Amino acid sequence: MDLRLRGDNVLITVRSSGGEMLRQMSTRNRFLLSGRNQVRDLLMYPSLNADGFTPRYIALGSSGTVTNDTMEGLVAEVFRKLITVRLPLDSGFRLQLHVDPAEANGTGSQDLREVALFTGSIGGKAWARATHPLISKSTAISITYDWTFTLSTS
Repeated sequence: MDLRLRGDNVLITVRSSGGEMLRQMSTRNRFLLSGRNQVRDLLMYPSLNADGFTPRYIALGSSGTVTNDTMEGLVAEVFRKLITVRLPLDSGFRLQLHVDPAEANGTGSQDLREVALFTGSIGGKAWARATHPLISKSTAISITYDWTFTLSTS
């Protein structure tokens, strides 16, 4: 059996502070070697229940550097937060992060171009990383990242 784990749908929604949708975009992530090894270990040792083993945090960064398989995190991390929603799906799951208007604004405005899944609040293992078009985050907008993973046999 060939089991594949794809995270090819990161949906990003930018909203005004009043809730009006301003922009929506999607991007593909690369499921990193360190993340694949974590899944391998989870399948090999299903009773393993240690903190920092599965993704609990989504981090944002300002670099648009193209993702490669040996990356272990973000190039220029600026914000990290506990995953807001975990939703099981048939043959997969969705992780969601909501960034409120008051968060991730730097010193008034923060350029965001990258997103990654992490196992810890500081450091931790990176499971996957994606880059996206520039979002200039300020108190005028909120952002929701919906990260969908699909388990398939083909």
